[in-house]
Amino acid sequence: MLLWPFFVILAWPFQNEIPDDQVIARAKGLHAPIEITAGRLKAYAKGREDQTPQKLLQDLIDFELLADEAQSQGLAQHPEVQNALSQPMVADYLTENFEKTYSLQSIPRNYVEQAYRQNQHLYVHPDLRNAIHLLITGDHSRMPADSDQVEKARALAQKISNMLSQQPIENKDEFSNLAEQFRPEVEAAGFQLKIEDLGLFAQQDRYDPDFTAPCFEVQAEGQLTPPIRTIFGFHIAYIAAVIPAISKPLSEVEDEIRQRILNDFRALEFKKLVEHAGQTYESFINPQPLEAIEQRRGLNNIEP
Repeated sequence: MLLWPFFVILAWPFQNEIPDDQVIARAKGLHAPIEITAGRLKAYAKGREDQTPQKLLQDLIDFELLADEAQSQGLAQHPEVQNALSQPMVADYLTENFEKTYSLQSIPRNYVEQAYRQNQHLYVHPDLRNAIHLLITGDHSRMPADSDQVEKARALAQKISNMLSQQPIENKDEFSNLAEQFRPEVEAAGFQLKIEDLGLFAQQDRYDPDFTAPCFEVQAEGQLTPPIRTIFGFHIAYIAAVIPAISKPLSEVEDEIRQRILNDFRALEFKKLVEHAGQTYESFINPQPLEAIEQRRGLNNIEP
């Protein structure tokens, strides 16, 4: 199928810029030539002003090619009523032929294996935590070595921990907002306050083990850790999610994966089907009328 550069269309519809009877796309067709006129494109464009003429034109020619393919499968016995039956024929063709051909069971095994590998984190992972924390620290995100300063920061962290523990915290945003209220007090004491969403992590992961170990002692979401001392300072973490370890082999989750990738698989095969129909029936889209509109508007081509 011939593809043409994509053009930005800023005004719809284009009304009288192209005569209604001008043919702007054609295909040889199995039973008779298929032609799409500017008038049909204009009618089809109504209610679809957010799409470009090139996209809508491709949709129309693809539809006609599928209707022709549906007729070749015996879904319409009389060519003279093809136009009247085009929509139900395409629907029947997709339901009775395409969808049954490209079913869950027909997805090639290598597609399933690839999807499993690419999404293995969903099926094989250790215990995980999802957390946000506040950190009382010094310059350059390091706790001062001075013991008095360390004890001062420890006492401040314990005070904040006690205050946070007195009220239920529903989510990360609420924790962040509550933690932010302590910034003036922390800075007045000569420290810095950092609030960071840590996302999802394992105990043996990218964070300091002195920090993650207490996080994994928390066994229920929505709870706080006690103040945690690391080389960076004193942390208080809110555990938003506790995710147990899983290890599911492909054989256990194959049906689930097939369900996940069915639509993508069908989209790929549908693209192949339409391209094959375009090549078989020699579809051709004439871009010149649409290009002329864009040239008059002073728009630039955008390469696909």
